[in-house]
Amino acid sequence: MPKKSCKHCGIVSFNHVCPVATKERNAQDAKREDKSIYWSRRWRRMRVDVLEYQEYICLWSLYVDGVIREASPCHHIIPIIEDDKRAYDIDNVIGLNKDVHDSVHELYKTDKVKTMNTLRECMRLWDNNVRTDGLGALADMK
Repeated sequence: MPKKSCKHCGIVSFNHVCPVATKERNAQDAKREDKSIYWSRRWRRMRVDVLEYQEYICLWSLYVDGVIREASPCHHIIPIIEDDKRAYDIDNVIGLNKDVHDSVHELYKTDKVKTMNTLRECMRLWDNNVRTDGLGALADMK
């Protein structure tokens, strides 16, 4: 079985989940200012509404990457930390694939405005019923 290194546990199996790192991550999450929003009934309902509207398709994957992937997490285009009034604004939320969601957060660090515009354009294409004919339509915006 493949091995990997864990800074807390040493050499471990590849599928190892470090209890120390998990505890640290959970402690960080508990301190987040936006935690109450993500645990609210209103957010959970809106998240389902967004995903159902998008037919559980990751719009970034569809229009930028040119592939169809399942959306699971929802992403606030304008982060709650910056504008909590937009937390429940359906026009500020897009369903993304987990890996894409992580990538988008990384892209925010390098060119946030361009990334936000690309996300909005993905939503605009979906709202205008551009479906598989739009596969990879925004590849140059990546």
